[in-house]
Amino acid sequence: MCGIVGVFSPKKSINELILSSKKMLEELRHRGPDQSDLCVLEDGDISGVFGHTRLSIIDLSEAGRQPFFDNKRFYLTFNGEIYNFLEIRNELNKNFNIAWKGRSDSEVLFQSLINFGTEKTLKKINGQFAFAFYDKQSQRLILARDRFGEKPLYYGLVGNDFIFSSELKTIKHVKGFNKEIDPLSLQLYFELMYIPSPRSIFKNIFKLKPGSYVQVNLSQNNIKIEPHKEFWNFIQEASISRSLEPINDLSVAKEKIKSVLRSSINEKLNVDVEIGAYLSGGIDSSLISAIASKDLNFELNTFSVGFENKNFDESRFAEKIAKYLGLKHESFIMDSNDVISIFPKLGNIYDEPFADSSQIPTYFLALNSVNSIKVALSGDGGDELFLGYPRYFALSNSAAIFNYLPIFLRKIILRLFTLSIDYEVSRNLLINILSGLISASKKSLVTSKLINFSRKVKDIKSIEDLYLSMIKEWSPKEIFLDETNSTNFFLDEKILGFGSLQDRAALQDFAYYLPDDLLTKVDRASMATGQEVRSPFLTREIFELSWRLDSKLRSSKQDMKGILKSTLFDYIPSSFFERKKSGFSMPISDWIRGPLNQWSMEMLGDFDFEKYGLDKQQIMNAFYDHQRGNNANIQKLWSAMIFISWESNL
Repeated sequence: MCGIVGVFSPKKSINELILSSKKMLEELRHRGPDQSDLCVLEDGDISGVFGHTRLSIIDLSEAGRQPFFDNKRFYLTFNGEIYNFLEIRNELNKNFNIAWKGRSDSEVLFQSLINFGTEKTLKKINGQFAFAFYDKQSQRLILARDRFGEKPLYYGLVGNDFIFSSELKTIKHVKGFNKEIDPLSLQLYFELMYIPSPRSIFKNIFKLKPGSYVQVNLSQNNIKIEPHKEFWNFIQEASISRSLEPINDLSVAKEKIKSVLRSSINEKLNVDVEIGAYLSGGIDSSLISAIASKDLNFELNTFSVGFENKNFDESRFAEKIAKYLGLKHESFIMDSNDVISIFPKLGNIYDEPFADSSQIPTYFLALNSVNSIKVALSGDGGDELFLGYPRYFALSNSAAIFNYLPIFLRKIILRLFTLSIDYEVSRNLLINILSGLISASKKSLVTSKLINFSRKVKDIKSIEDLYLSMIKEWSPKEIFLDETNSTNFFLDEKILGFGSLQDRAALQDFAYYLPDDLLTKVDRASMATGQEVRSPFLTREIFELSWRLDSKLRSSKQDMKGILKSTLFDYIPSSFFERKKSGFSMPISDWIRGPLNQWSMEMLGDFDFEKYGLDKQQIMNAFYDHQRGNNANIQKLWSAMIFISWESNL
């Protein structure tokens, strides 16, 4: 895996661009610690520099070194892996006379773009990638990003200059960049805990959306960015798969899942360095490890992160699964001191505000395993493909109530759960109501969830509002000093009429939550240590198969991800998984109420939130609310704390 940068200007000298590019590359050293290089372009009125830092995975020789250029006409800088590059190389050899310099996937991509063209190449290649390809003859620059958004790519204009980069932090080295925060992006961050593509935290700088490419014309002393084009539309692909005859036979479905996963895992094991797997102890990562070891006879080393708090610690389950599969396993146990140590680094690692708290254990896992493996397999994508989130089915239950109750009646009923703005009063009332109905150990958690659910949904007016209420944390009216309305910027209209509520929620997550939260988390955390992560679930074939499955076979409220579980149980006994899923989440709520209490209170109390139009009193109220037992406020607090970490690196 690698890092890429580029700067193009009709005004600046080539020496000035080289100086900026060198500083940008230095910021990306962690993404490619093995090599770094620049390639200079002087094309009429436009000067430019392509940059690349290399983490060698396939073909460790000099032949895989980038940027690539051919007779000073074509240029390529590429981050990622093309898994089917051998197949494409064979196809190229059949049709063209190519003098290969090495055996890297980078060179295959380069030759494919030259000989097959951009659109044909993008439809052919399978992998995780972001690249920039320039044709000097047409003076056309192409930026492209993989189908699921596994690899990042930022781009935009800084004055008269066009820039692109794997990470946002590099852009500060381009003269004229003023770090102006985009107000809508800031609002979206506090609502979602991440910033959805194509936006970034800064004005005029964008994320390229997954499955798309953008053309930049650099001719006639004028830089023009064309609208982005899709080369893969996941909504359209889901619709096509749904139109085919459904797969409703359990044994047939299981064999198809095994087949496509075997193929995906096998191609991802093709490396020239050490490879292992993140094993959380859950369904997805366990299935990947099982198929790799049992079907492909590959001796994976597996790794997990754990906690002293047994309610969050799944490392013991991961160890049990690894032992059953005959795999060498290592667990790394983290505590609240690790949070204090890692927290100041987060703003620099993630470049823009990003508040998925599992970012810390993910980074901790990569940091501790990178000396053993350079590549790790993960289970990302399984929940979105096979409906593994409880909210998908809670959405249907809530929608049933929503459809029967008019808004004025809903407000009256929900108001009973929040008779006072004081959390303690509402909490005590509900605890008394729930006495005798549920166990004492669950009363506090259930009470917190009921109160916060009530606060979120009392004003919803549509099913779409209901979905948004489930995925949002801060309401803009809560946290911003100026009157600000909530946005449904990220509700894709193409999704709204598709299938069931669960289908629409899963597709919406594919559009934003998967690439802009989960895959962003994993990419930045792993690449900050110089480790590459590969996700076998994220292939076209598995995506298409998941949408062909009969809906009840695929997943249901009674048996979420039922088909994956049934497949897994052919390898590992079901008794290993009779527990609630945690993943790599950490007990941050308990820590902030306990050993991190003073640390977090001082951080929040000392920061000037008003400078950014944020209501400090609301944030401190959420903190005190949390101290009184409202665990549901933890994401709100974490988003405020992460913003402080990011701002300190601004």
